[in-house]
Amino acid sequence: MNVENRHRLVYHADLGLFLLLATPWVNQQLLTLIFSFGQQELYQGAAAQAITVFVGLMGVLGFGLSSLRLGVDDSRTVVARSALVKALAALWLFYAYLCGLSPIFLLLAAMDAAALLLLLSSLRRR
Repeated sequence: MNVENRHRLVYHADLGLFLLLATPWVNQQLLTLIFSFGQQELYQGAAAQAITVFVGLMGVLGFGLSSLRLGVDDSRTVVARSALVKALAALWLFYAYLCGLSPIFLLLAAMDAAALLLLLSSLRRR
């Protein structure tokens, strides 16, 4: 993959992550792991089921949008909108960390921030 298309790695990574989140039982195991490092009492009973379903639906939506993004020709608009999504996601994940939900959210926020930088560097090169 040449430098010009390196930002598409972000799109492929998103596709894989959202596939995990959209897959029943896999997302439940992932959420159990995430909350095991933080507020375990939050992820129990009916609340755990609601969180799992909500994350599953977000995974389905994210997977669909990620696959659409991979199927369209790149443009500054697609890259810029992807960067905006990464910035907002990083802020929400950092907020979850600040709320004490799990320190894993800080790692996820950092990963989205790194993806944001990759996308922004692609915009600067064009």
